[in-house]
Amino acid sequence: MDLLNPDGLRRDLMNGGRVFTMILLIGLAACERPQAGEPAAQPAPAEANGTTATVDAASPAMATGAAQCLNREEGFAVQYPADWHVNTGDVMEPCSLFDPEPITVPRDSEVPIEIAIMIDFEGVPFATVTGDVLGRREIARESITVDGREGVRIESATTGEGLHPPGIGSYQYFVDLGDTTMIATTYDAGGVTFGRKRQVLDEMMASFDFREPGA
Repeated sequence: MDLLNPDGLRRDLMNGGRVFTMILLIGLAACERPQAGEPAAQPAPAEANGTTATVDAASPAMATGAAQCLNREEGFAVQYPADWHVNTGDVMEPCSLFDPEPITVPRDSEVPIEIAIMIDFEGVPFATVTGDVLGRREIARESITVDGREGVRIESATTGEGLHPPGIGSYQYFVDLGDTTMIATTYDAGGVTFGRKRQVLDEMMASFDFREPGA
């Protein structure tokens, strides 16, 4: 810099100001970029009926992430492992079946008990479906709440008097909705271990969100 030359001094100051401004802008841009290992912001889940959207969830059963399924007709949303599949809703209500493998729902026949998780809304009073039921031998029962609604969790085994052969374990949530009962079930059958399916079902029920039907 030539301190004896005023014109040269003004040029140097102007050039220095431009350099400082560029450094400042670069620094601000770097602050706005996510740092390594820092997750970027995710969009909010979709709200269309029967569709799924990824959500931010971390848990032992959903270590790979979670997805959310919404059923507007029945009025609920539930999270499930992001790498699992859910039924499309063309044969059964959407968000009824969940499994690690793609799901094919048979028409006019029973849902295979090998499906990992099943959610159903039965137009039967809570006391009826949680009492003595043909084909079910109760092993354990526990009072629970799901999204503020009272219910019970029942572990049982089939007796062979119903649709299934004897000795098949089941793990079920029953939630009292007045004239209707929400039932979520997993059986000790199929390619996923019973312990793993029980853990997933517990976390799905912990995420359950009852909503106004049709809203």
